[in-house]
Amino acid sequence: MRLFREENFKVVVDTELKQIPEFKSLIVRDRTSDKKQALKEFSYIYFVYDHKSPYYIYPDDERRVRVSHDLSLVANEGDVYSPDGKVQDAIDKYLELSKTPTIKSLTSIREGLLTSSRLIDSLRERIDAALADPDLEDIEPVVRSVTRMLEIAEKLPKAIDNITTLEEKVKKDESNDTRIKGGGKKGMFED
Repeated sequence: MRLFREENFKVVVDTELKQIPEFKSLIVRDRTSDKKQALKEFSYIYFVYDHKSPYYIYPDDERRVRVSHDLSLVANEGDVYSPDGKVQDAIDKYLELSKTPTIKSLTSIREGLLTSSRLIDSLRERIDAALADPDLEDIEPVVRSVTRMLEIAEKLPKAIDNITTLEEKVKKDESNDTRIKGGGKKGMFED
């Protein structure tokens, strides 16, 4: 089920989404004619929680900070937008409707890859600090850190292949949704 899509760098809300009470409440409470605040809130949900979001390459905390700032939801850089009750209800509903077992697996593997990246950075910093120490006598901890880093690096290509395979499966599953407006179905050669 496609709840949001991105067109020309803007989040577009599907008409079916407007019928779900949690999302409709965001639209109704925005009294402006262009529904700019509701669109910002929908954009926040998409950019932070959708696996197709360009921000999904960042860890969860950094993603929230970047999206909050880029959508101008906070005044100061580095602050994080705190969703109110209605936005949180919409987030919960979005997660409920959009998470399939395949997407959950993809998300878990991506988060594991980000954790591996942070672990490698930490090991590298520890190695650099140890080597910069002029009083280094016991080199064994450095060797263990290098060995751990190489073991992780050996496993990363397999994790990346798994991510690629799962992404292809998710795209295939999502492309099977051939509904068009008016209740018809796409033909074999239609985009």
